[in-house]
Amino acid sequence: MGGHKGATSKTSDTRTVTTKSPKENITIGAILKDFFQVYKATTPKRLQILDVYLSYAHSLSTLFFRVLFHVLHRLF
Repeated sequence: MGGHKGATSKTSDTRTVTTKSPKENITIGAILKDFFQVYKATTPKRLQILDVYLSYAHSLSTLFFRVLFHVLHRLF
C-alpha cells in the first residue's frame, strides 16, 4: 500500500480519515548533532569564526538563535 511511512488511512462508505504519524522520538543531543553537521557543511568558515566569537562575546548571538530555531523547528 502506498503513502507515507507511519501514516494510516481508515476507509468507510462515507469518508476517509488519514492520521499523521507522531514525530520520531528525537533527543536534544541528536537534534544538536544534526544541526552542527548541517551548519559545518553549509556555513562559510569566516561566518563560523564570527559565530563562535559572538557566542562568547554576547549570550544572544547569531549562533544561539540558529541553534534555538533549529531545535524548536525539529521539536514542533
